[in-house]
Amino acid sequence: MFRFFKRLGINTQLSILLGAVVAVAVVAVAQVANDIHIAQAYRAGSAYADVADAIGAWSSHSRGIWVKTDPQSTYEVGVALDRFVVPAPGGGHKVAAESYSESQVTAYHWKNPALIQREISDVLHKADTPIRFKMISDNAMNRANIAKRFELNALEVVREKLKDSGLKYKNPTPEDMRQILQFARTTDYYEVQSNKLLYARPIVATKACLRCHESESEAPLAVRTSYPGNFGYDYKEGSIIGVVSVEVAMQRSAVDFISQMSTSAWYAVILFFVLVFCVLAFVRFGVIRPLAMLTSHAEALKRNDNVERLEFDRDERSSQNQVHRLSASIKALFEAMRHYRNRSGSGPR
Repeated sequence: MFRFFKRLGINTQLSILLGAVVAVAVVAVAQVANDIHIAQAYRAGSAYADVADAIGAWSSHSRGIWVKTDPQSTYEVGVALDRFVVPAPGGGHKVAAESYSESQVTAYHWKNPALIQREISDVLHKADTPIRFKMISDNAMNRANIAKRFELNALEVVREKLKDSGLKYKNPTPEDMRQILQFARTTDYYEVQSNKLLYARPIVATKACLRCHESESEAPLAVRTSYPGNFGYDYKEGSIIGVVSVEVAMQRSAVDFISQMSTSAWYAVILFFVLVFCVLAFVRFGVIRPLAMLTSHAEALKRNDNVERLEFDRDERSSQNQVHRLSASIKALFEAMRHYRNRSGSGPR
């Protein structure tokens, strides 16, 4: 193969080599673009996990939120852990719910941080956004939030990292919990699947979680009623109980990549191909054509043809260009042979 390549013309050889360079450059650019897409998706996943953490921290600090409904409200409250009502016209005292019909009362429904995070994630899913997150566990009360293959992989990895960290996560002190929560904020796991990136960050059980998840017998009645079955209990403070699972859609097709190229990127591509053309033109006119001319003179000399005197180009004798030096040497050789043949009475005159 190499022998065949050596026998090709210089122009053909250079065209093949430059074609290979262009192909490698295209592959390299595509790989770099893919890596950039993944890095951007990873940062987006991390940012959404930060949002989920911030929502959880804010709602925990506020000890949950109360959702208000009244006779004119069309809002579906969903799951709530507590409820009290007041007469519809106003008033601030708590009354028994059974004393009034739903059309006569204003009700307040309490949601804890976990419910708030879950409902916000449900809103994002219904909005069909390119980025979604869910609170996933391998021991979830809501079986719709049970861990699948990716989340199971993530849980295995982050739990192993927690074990290897040396942190005390069994019967932790407040200082231990601070360190474990810091560990959770800086630990993650991700996978790239087709045109999406899956990102996971661990969720650590705190004392606030244990109100509903420590044991079924001590869980609020609303929890046991909404999620029947022995799922989502036996959580221990300091343990990793699930992950914030984020799905980030990625557009990685060639059409999407080209459509996102900036004007400066197009200028760079055009400049690259202009430079390739300039290299080919230089080799064609600066190397191949002079060599072809010298080859023609040498063959004429070999055939003893009557070749006109070869004139030296300007600066050819002093040039550092190898083609110029070869040309000058061949012309000098031709003149020497011409002189010798003239003396001997034969050869070109």
